Amino acid sequence: MSTTSFAILLFLSAACSISRSSAQSADPFPPSNVPDRIILTWQEDPAYTQAVSWRTSVAVKKAYAQLNLATPSPNVPDTSTVAYTAITQMLVTNNNAAHFHSVSFKNLQPKTQYMYRVGDSTIWSEWFHFQTASATAEPFSFIYFGDAQNDIKSLWSRTIRGAYSKMPSADFLLHAGDLVNNPVRDEEWGEWFYAGGWIYGMMPSIATPGNHEYYRNNQGVRQLADHWQPTFTLPENGPTGLAETAYYTDYQGVRIISINSQAFLSFAQDSVSQVAWLEDVLQKNPNRWTIVTMHHPIYSSKFGRDNPTLRNALQPLFEKYNVDLLLQGHDHTYGRGGDNIPFGKEPTLINGPVLCSVSKWTQNV
Repeated sequence: MSTTSFAILLFLSAACSISRSSAQSADPFPPSNVPDRIILTWQEDPAYTQAVSWRTSVAVKKAYAQLNLATPSPNVPDTSTVAYTAITQMLVTNNNAAHFHSVSFKNLQPKTQYMYRVGDSTIWSEWFHFQTASATAEPFSFIYFGDAQNDIKSLWSRTIRGAYSKMPSADFLLHAGDLVNNPVRDEEWGEWFYAGGWIYGMMPSIATPGNHEYYRNNQGVRQLADHWQPTFTLPENGPTGLAETAYYTDYQGVRIISINSQAFLSFAQDSVSQVAWLEDVLQKNPNRWTIVTMHHPIYSSKFGRDNPTLRNALQPLFEKYNVDLLLQGHDHTYGRGGDNIPFGKEPTLINGPVLCSVSKWTQNV
């Protein structure tokens, strides 16, 4: 039996109430020929691959990434640098039009440090480092965030920077939804990247969408933000129509599953498909440990909120297949417990999944 263990640092968001001006005179985060919004994710096996996405102005028609083994030398040997051509797509936002680029580095060596940069072959980013996962079960750590959502640049920046300062060697970041408040406002995505800055380019992110990653289209139907797919390069192993929002990643002996709880609650077909997909993914899980992340909690820690539809459909699967940890957001509270604890009890042993919810307000960082 695997002895994999994992450590988590929980960090809450920094602000709850906000005031905004409805008028904005200029784009506060305009794209340019210099790569920005650089973020590491995984699309496939973290031991052998690494994905990166970034943004430029539309003037950059072709974009590239370069990869090499990390070296302490100030010189990067050209002979061993591997070049990748990026996939490029345009995103037109409320403020601008930009090109978003992505590359998936493949055939990497496990547990190995690499260096990479992105650009147009003339204008490059700095060189970043990342380390691939081990191909076998090993202990690891990650940082778990709730809803960034509001006052992201001015206040949530303290949270992510403080978290990184406490755990600079964490293996990845996990965002449990509501990264922004209004997903059609490019300036909010700009704030999210401003707050995290180069951290996103060094420490991979796992992200699940919340209700604030959705907006109502002209027909009044909830729709995933147009920013989501160009911004993140995530696994496409989820149910049909939910690629890169419902998915799983296996990391050093742990299966980490993202459930798209907003789609689950909004669309009957996405509820049915995710339940069937989740059971299959849990049933065929070769790992000793299982973590599930989704935005809406199955047991709310905030008065007046409840998600019985989600709970009735998913809790039996979590218990049947021994899910170890469920990481949630949404309620702007902090809570930790078990899904089988009688109300008002203080158990000494939890025999079911451990539930954690974090979002809003802050602590000493």
